[in-house]
Amino acid sequence: MKVVHDISVLGLGQYNALARTGVARVVENIVCSLAESQECDLLLSHSGAFDILQACLEYRSSNPRLKAIPLAHSSFIKSLYTKLIELDKMLNNHSQISHARGDVNQNESFVEEFRQSLVTNWSIINKYAGLIYGNSLDTADIFHANYYPIAP
Repeated sequence: MKVVHDISVLGLGQYNALARTGVARVVENIVCSLAESQECDLLLSHSGAFDILQACLEYRSSNPRLKAIPLAHSSFIKSLYTKLIELDKMLNNHSQISHARGDVNQNESFVEEFRQSLVTNWSIINKYAGLIYGNSLDTADIFHANYYPIAP
């Protein structure tokens, strides 16, 4: 039986230790049991923003029982998002260096316009962050999310 299970709760707990609640322990026990079941072909999923996707990936790789279970996501969109974050860090570094040198006005309008473009792109990409990649839901016998709705 093919099962797609949303582990966003576990990613949220990885992202913020205060979110490691009883619900997270229940989800972890269910997911680990499904992973060990011979009758189950498990695929993990997430719903939410990219920081939660990253936390889900970190959680999965830190759990020896889940390390080999795939997590449905678009690696292209995740890579694109990561590159946008890198560009933002470069802009911040450039601004700090410019301020330290005293040549603040030289590229300030370009940097600000570029940063606004990054913000727009982040919001577009985050709309699609929680989508379950490919035809994972179409081929699943069961989809389970603990309390998050299926992303549109």
